[in-house]
Amino acid sequence: AGDGELDYETTTQHHVSLEVTDSGALGISLSGRANFVVEILDVNEPPSSINKILRVSENIDSGATIHTALDLIDEDVGQTFLYSGVGIATCQILDHDVNSDDDSCEWNTNMTVGDLLTVDAENGNFVVVDGSQFDYEDQLYYKILIRATDNGTPQQYSDSSVTILLEDYNEL
Repeated sequence: AGDGELDYETTTQHHVSLEVTDSGALGISLSGRANFVVEILDVNEPPSSINKILRVSENIDSGATIHTALDLIDEDVGQTFLYSGVGIATCQILDHDVNSDDDSCEWNTNMTVGDLLTVDAENGNFVVVDGSQFDYEDQLYYKILIRATDNGTPQQYSDSSVTILLEDYNEL
């Protein structure tokens, strides 16, 4: 939590002492003191999110695993989350900056993440469905939108962007 915010994961309660003094009539002031505890209630926060770049050879085989090492965390104690692929962008530009928000990638409505790869729900790793889709001469890179959904109530999620840069392989 940021400046001045109450955060259950940091402190579950705050002890407060309040003293009040009036200005008093005829110069006689009265005061009172109260001590109390403020209990912080836990709310479900979404998992963290990241942007990650992976380099993959264009000659990768169908069935190969791409280790993503997303390393997302959920601040809520004891919670787990599941990964899923929710979007894919195809990128065909030669002079590209994969870190730029201003790229010529297009979120593809004719292709799903599942057409290219499956996402392991427990660790976020990718398994290549169709290695022929990893062709440097046709696609320089893909952007995959990965969703991590926690098991809290209510469920929360975050989206991370994983860019897969295709590396050229010298075909003879």
